[in-house]
Amino acid sequence: MNKIEFHRLIDEIIESPPATITGNEILSEIAGWDSLTVVAFLAAFDKQFGAPPPPQALAACRTVADLAALAGDKLAD
Repeated sequence: MNKIEFHRLIDEIIESPPATITGNEILSEIAGWDSLTVVAFLAAFDKQFGAPPPPQALAACRTVADLAALAGDKLAD
């Protein structure tokens, strides 16, 4: 998975049109980003990368780019 595919995954989770998410969005400002969305993100992340992100690291995320950084080297440029 690359960053564009990761952004598409977030689009799907928040049910927005493709290419809505670009990576710089602030999570608290995304319409539809709430606790249920976080659960859906955790499930999708686990399915894609084989393990959920550490809870503390997820809680520290403020942007979509922060979420992408959770994947580390598993996410291609």
